[in-house]
Amino acid sequence: MKKLLIITIIIFNVSFAFAQTQKFDIMTFTPPKGWESVPDDTLKVYGKVDKATNSFGIISIYPSLDSTGDAAKDFKIAWDAMVKTPYGASSKPETEIDQMKEFAVISGGEVITYEGVQSLAILTVLSGKGRFIALLTISNEKTYFAASTKMIEGMSFDLTKATVKTVQANTTLGDGEKFDLWMSVSPGAIETFGSYTQFDNKIDWKIVYPNGDYYPHLPLDGFLNFSRAISMNDSNQANSWGKLVFSGNNGRFQNKYENVSVAKISATKLKKVGYTFDFYKVASVDNLTLSGAYSLNFKDSEYLRSGCRRVIHLSKDGKFDDRGIFVSDCTQPNAYPKDSPGKGTYQLKNFTIVLQYNDGRIVTKAFSGVADKPLSTFNDAFYLGGNPFFKN
Repeated sequence: MKKLLIITIIIFNVSFAFAQTQKFDIMTFTPPKGWESVPDDTLKVYGKVDKATNSFGIISIYPSLDSTGDAAKDFKIAWDAMVKTPYGASSKPETEIDQMKEFAVISGGEVITYEGVQSLAILTVLSGKGRFIALLTISNEKTYFAASTKMIEGMSFDLTKATVKTVQANTTLGDGEKFDLWMSVSPGAIETFGSYTQFDNKIDWKIVYPNGDYYPHLPLDGFLNFSRAISMNDSNQANSWGKLVFSGNNGRFQNKYENVSVAKISATKLKKVGYTFDFYKVASVDNLTLSGAYSLNFKDSEYLRSGCRRVIHLSKDGKFDDRGIFVSDCTQPNAYPKDSPGKGTYQLKNFTIVLQYNDGRIVTKAFSGVADKPLSTFNDAFYLGGNPFFKN
């Protein structure tokens, strides 16, 4: 068995025999007994490995997303994003359709190569009540799939969340509802921590929807799972939502905490009345690839130097080399495996970078260029996870 499987699945020394139910998103379920919980900030992942037979199984449960209203389309969205793109599977796997409680259930599978090991990937999508749920099981041992089937069959759902409707349904996984991203950059002081230097830029982000709804914060983990409906109904976020209303070329961002007047200068610029720095509509990053090393440390241009560094190298062929951009202490770069340096492939979509590491990790972070400058022509800097990165 490849080292990757040991690192990915055997994270704890003790196997957890789950005796109680777990809650995640709108789902309540009992994880399969004897499978281990794999730490992940955005998914629920469970794994099992038998070193004697070199067999393994991985179950990934994804957060629910807005449904297109068509179960078959929901399945295709999930399949393309979770199986076809990362593992090179075909576009049209064989599928089976069933019904479970309030959801239509579509399952499909295909043989893939998982880190050099021939395995079967089975994706199950539950679609209904304005939401869809995706669960992916990958294993090289057919008997392991019974565990995920049993877990799915025993699931219950909080349909009070599932009945929340959004103005527009998703068209592709990660696109979410259509919106514009605006930013106002106010350069702050230069901060130095030993040899580490950064600009303390003050960013005023605005996520603006076609009907004028806006949210004044950037989802630092990106937009793949950001939902206007869920955020508006979250007690910790609801009061931050507001309206952008225009009368002619004059408008106003207003919520419980702010009242900011703006004047429309162009399709990509809003004058921030009473302020020095204006709002700019951020250019799309969809499907772009970049070339070069970028660093959190403005003075850190030593990408070729070995060791942990807050530098990421992106190449035009869609590959990356993360030297430690998520590491908090470079003297212990592997103290937290999910933040460790590594290499892999990346995609840019919907103001989100998807970093798929060669060790199996998938990390998503908010990603944009600077103001309204397209990254295709101005790529000296970008924002990743809300932090500015500068080209070496």
